[in-house]
Amino acid sequence: MSGEESAEYLVSAIEELMAEKLRKQDPDYQITVYCDKHLGVNMRLEASWGSMEYGDTSVDVNRLIEWCCPKPGCHRHYEPTILGYYDRELGRRLRRDAKRQPRGNHSGRPFMYVGKVGDGRGYLCPLYKCDERGPVVAESVVDEEVRLPTDPLAILKKAERKRAIEMDVFLSFASTSKLSIDAGSPENRDPDYPDIMCTISGQKYWFELGQIIHEEVAEKVNPKRRTLDDGFSYDQDRPFVNLIVSKAEKKYETDCAPVDLVLHFDLRFGTAASVLRLCEKHSAILAALTSTGPFERVWVFDEFNKTVILSS
Repeated sequence: MSGEESAEYLVSAIEELMAEKLRKQDPDYQITVYCDKHLGVNMRLEASWGSMEYGDTSVDVNRLIEWCCPKPGCHRHYEPTILGYYDRELGRRLRRDAKRQPRGNHSGRPFMYVGKVGDGRGYLCPLYKCDERGPVVAESVVDEEVRLPTDPLAILKKAERKRAIEMDVFLSFASTSKLSIDAGSPENRDPDYPDIMCTISGQKYWFELGQIIHEEVAEKVNPKRRTLDDGFSYDQDRPFVNLIVSKAEKKYETDCAPVDLVLHFDLRFGTAASVLRLCEKHSAILAALTSTGPFERVWVFDEFNKTVILSS
């Protein structure tokens, strides 16, 4: 090995040692986490974004990796750095346990997780390659397999799935909006036209739909994607503005009938409060959708709570 090759090898080895040292300061997302309420159930790794409320304090979390229990009716989640084990049910505030959970001895004192220890379960440190252990939870546990429910739309082709989702969102919005939409009139329409055509009190009316979500985030939460190998960040402002601008610039075939825009979201991608903050921050471009854009009205619809949180 030449002197130059030897120097390159040494630099590479030093860089790898430094990278390994840095990895030991972070949680290892390859660990197998079990639910502390259902010790036989392996929790599923997922990601959440947006503003999360805890107690009377609003916590802005740009990237939060956590595990959730797949057992039906269980709302237990585990997040190693901020929350530990806690209950999170959509539409409700986070609920922490009254008793203290075991924590590691590292900087920041990460919350320990329930992991497999022999035939039983015990608390283990979530940091990368750390062998620190906490209390034993159970000496012997039988693993329990939980099958996730199948998505009835999964068998549809991409275009058919999109139309089915659009119609489902629109019908949910229609039942909430108090608009006098004639029963049985909503129909999906192809591009060049807005997404949905219906009649209101016998008159033709159009609705265009727009989901407040970044395409990169949609890819990350795709059920076919099994790992969060390289991580990602989620900036809500950018996808929100991009969506509004793209809708404002669109030209639609409407047969001279009016068209409204329905911006919709669910709680995986932000609370109503965080979406309202975006609307207030970008009120000028929202106003342009009706002043110079193609729309009569703009609605912001909370899919999960079935609530119209804003209309113009």
